[in-house]
Amino acid sequence: MDKRFERINKTYSDIKSIKIQGATNIAKYAILALHDSILKNKFEDKRDFKNFFIKACKKIEKARPTEPMLFNGIKYCLYILNENESKDLKYLKKDVVNATEFYLDLIVDASARVIKNGIKIIKDNDTILTHCHSSSVVKTLILAKNSGKKFEVINTETRPLFQGRLTAVELHENNIKFMMVIDSEAPYFISPASGKEYEVEKVLIGCDAIGMSGSIINKTGSYSIALAAKAFKKPLYISGTLLKCDVNDNIPVESRDFKEIWEKAPKDIKILNFAFDLVPTEYITGIITEFGIIKPKDIKKVVKQKYPWMFKESIK
Repeated sequence: MDKRFERINKTYSDIKSIKIQGATNIAKYAILALHDSILKNKFEDKRDFKNFFIKACKKIEKARPTEPMLFNGIKYCLYILNENESKDLKYLKKDVVNATEFYLDLIVDASARVIKNGIKIIKDNDTILTHCHSSSVVKTLILAKNSGKKFEVINTETRPLFQGRLTAVELHENNIKFMMVIDSEAPYFISPASGKEYEVEKVLIGCDAIGMSGSIINKTGSYSIALAAKAFKKPLYISGTLLKCDVNDNIPVESRDFKEIWEKAPKDIKILNFAFDLVPTEYITGIITEFGIIKPKDIKKVVKQKYPWMFKESIK
């Protein structure tokens, strides 16, 4: 086994096992692994380096099929690799290292601007429902709290892996008033049936992928929440940088091991464990991005203007 892939293999394992979770965290962790692997290892020549880097990228891509923020980072690095005309290995490595550093900085900057734009939708006395764990949503809520806004949050526990508990811990640590509920109760709290004490004014969730039509992919359960928001005329906002855009609209809905739901289920019981839902464009009020709050129908136009390299062909 090529020891140069040790960091890459560990990164693959950590992402696959959900030790590292969340689109932003996954992208940063993986791109940093590529960055460090270039600097740590030695390569015989340009061909050896290119083969290593392309193989490393393909390995990491397989860890999670629903993470375009990661795929776009890899695409950008491969684009730089392909465009480099230097005959010198040293300068080729430097250009690709710079590409990884540029993308990591881009993630940080874009994420910060998403959070800043997100607090615009939060009003005093709002009750906001959120689902799963989104670092951008949590940081938006923290910034809103620190800005003096008074609101409450209802968050779901998010079965089967309970990522909502992480959201709950972070809200608790930042003294944000909240209540955690089971996933199937979320539509009830969106409806007037829940009463004035609990009924939410709006829904704010993150996303793992944004399609060119303005549809999004997020944790399973998001679709039923979107249906309820549409039915009861509650705005549904998506928090996510355009670095999560899938310009090819071919992100699959990941199906995970049924044992996450029922580890010792009887043999003849069929259990489906879809990790994500697709939320159609027509259910989404706006997507909170680094370039402001964008209507779903305008996503493709903005991506072409701001990140034209996403539409470039990269090395396969």
